[in-house]
Amino acid sequence: MTSSKSALQIRRFIIFAQDGSRAYDEEFHSGVNIIRGTNSSGKSTIMNLLYYSLGGDYSAWTQAALKCRTVMVEILVNGVYATLKRNISTATMRPMAIFLGNIDEALQNSEEGWKLFPYRQTDETFSFSRVLFDMLHYPEVRSDAGDTNITMHQILRLMFIDQESETHYLFRSDNFDVPLTREAVAELLLGIYDNELYNLRLQEKNLQAIKKEKESEYRGLKKLYKGSEETIDLVKASRLIQEREGTLSEIENEISEKAKQTQYSVPRKKNIDVVAKIDRLNLLKQEINDLKSAIHSSESDIVDSKLFIESLSHKLEQIDDSMLTRQSLGELPLTHCPQCLSPLQPAEEEGVCSLCHQPIDVDQSKTYASRIQQEIKMQISESRKIIELKERRSQEYEERLSNKLAEAEQLQRDINLSTRNSKPAGQEELERLYELRGSLKQDILYLKKQKQIAERYAQLGEEIAEKNKELELINQRIDLLATLQTSNQKKATEAIQAFASYVLRNDLPRQTEFENAVPSGIDVNFKANSMALNGQFNYSASSNVYLKNAIRFAIFFASLKLDFFRYPGFIACDNMEDKGMEKERTQNFQKLLVKMCSSFPKDSYQMIFSTSMIALELNNTDYCIGDEYTENNKSLKLS
Repeated sequence: MTSSKSALQIRRFIIFAQDGSRAYDEEFHSGVNIIRGTNSSGKSTIMNLLYYSLGGDYSAWTQAALKCRTVMVEILVNGVYATLKRNISTATMRPMAIFLGNIDEALQNSEEGWKLFPYRQTDETFSFSRVLFDMLHYPEVRSDAGDTNITMHQILRLMFIDQESETHYLFRSDNFDVPLTREAVAELLLGIYDNELYNLRLQEKNLQAIKKEKESEYRGLKKLYKGSEETIDLVKASRLIQEREGTLSEIENEISEKAKQTQYSVPRKKNIDVVAKIDRLNLLKQEINDLKSAIHSSESDIVDSKLFIESLSHKLEQIDDSMLTRQSLGELPLTHCPQCLSPLQPAEEEGVCSLCHQPIDVDQSKTYASRIQQEIKMQISESRKIIELKERRSQEYEERLSNKLAEAEQLQRDINLSTRNSKPAGQEELERLYELRGSLKQDILYLKKQKQIAERYAQLGEEIAEKNKELELINQRIDLLATLQTSNQKKATEAIQAFASYVLRNDLPRQTEFENAVPSGIDVNFKANSMALNGQFNYSASSNVYLKNAIRFAIFFASLKLDFFRYPGFIACDNMEDKGMEKERTQNFQKLLVKMCSSFPKDSYQMIFSTSMIALELNNTDYCIGDEYTENNKSLKLS
């Protein structure tokens, strides 16, 4: 069984200056990545621009950053390469352009293949967060605070540790910080949030509302029954209706015969009115036929559109199945030529096709498949919007048809009345027949209403019973998923506590409380945006920073250990030496992190941190990215 864990890694980061030159261009790798340099050499600027390039909302730029125009980052998400591009701006909520492919391909295609997505999702297009969430295999999450979708910015707040946020804040600071949103982000990243459970609870809520409405109507009809002398007999009511309709038909025929024998004399003025009404009635009949045709055509279009969506959804499933099969079985080598069936010589190098001797690029095929999936998802979204438009138009046709039918019926009654009010012979007999017909119609109408009440009463009883069955099944599934969710939450909390206490105990002997830290003493409250050790967070400034970093990195390490986490094995830290952290202490922390990382496969994670006090054992090694920056050799190369 293949793992469903999400993975995000940065492969290359380019910052373009205002003149178009490259102010920064560095490659990153799996595992530990260290950006080092003296204070004020631009490390934090690089980290903030990196945060922004991935979708973070940031605008408090340094003067050096404002001399730059664009950031472009190549990422590898679940085996799929993508390049993200954003223009640097002091405005907030800026859009993002996305290219499905590596950065070299993106640079060669200045327009083709790029798509621009807004920060916020609209009725017309996806947001860039939605696109990246699809790549990360994240569900579309809505917090209980309202209808606001969780964005990439909110996700990154738990993956980037910065110097600007308060030390007692668990999350990176944000202008619009809602407790329920933080809780939803944590549940998503820790693998606690279950999209099926959320939808089932929403469905259960809707079903309860529908059931309550039906029960109210049912009770009303029951009271009506209690107030009547006897319960309505459906069989008897149907028989009486049939008998009266038969008598009505006989009277209608008799009226028709009597009318033929009666001579009418319609006054000239009234005759003109009748002709005008007949003309209007004929016009209405044509409009009614046109509306019926339009409704039929619209309904056919809606059916076609739904079939098209089903076809696209089936294609998505086929692509998923194809990628899963390839991942499960691996690359099956060809041993014989498919043309002549002769044995093939094995490839001299690994990753080369034994048939055509060309390199096999698995990541490229994943990227191509992801590109097709994204196109199909956007087609499905557009088709659903078209269906909504067609359904609204069909509803408008229905309403217009209803109005036209009512108008035509009234006109017909007026015409009949006008031709009836003349000087007929045998008028008294006709009037008697008309009165009898009216009385019969009233009886039939009353009986039909009584029958409808009885039928509705029985129908409501069946519908309420059906809703109870649906609710029972949904609640059983909710209980099962909620139990699993509670179990995962407990496992996640315990793993975070274990890693955090380990980091604290391996600090230099600077804080007595840290030396005796135990997992049960670690308290992490995502909703309250707080953390504590044994109920306290009032140590020295440097110890507060150490405690915060211990917990934030504990979340990262717990995600590498537990498969149900959605935290994508990525963390970035820019406050190793924040708040007066001494050199020996921060170097001990760096070495501890590298040691802990060695317990996990290098390609399963990416850690990026900046420091002005790099440990000697780590400096000038493969861990380091770029130069060791100084006042005279800053990170951004600006003319």
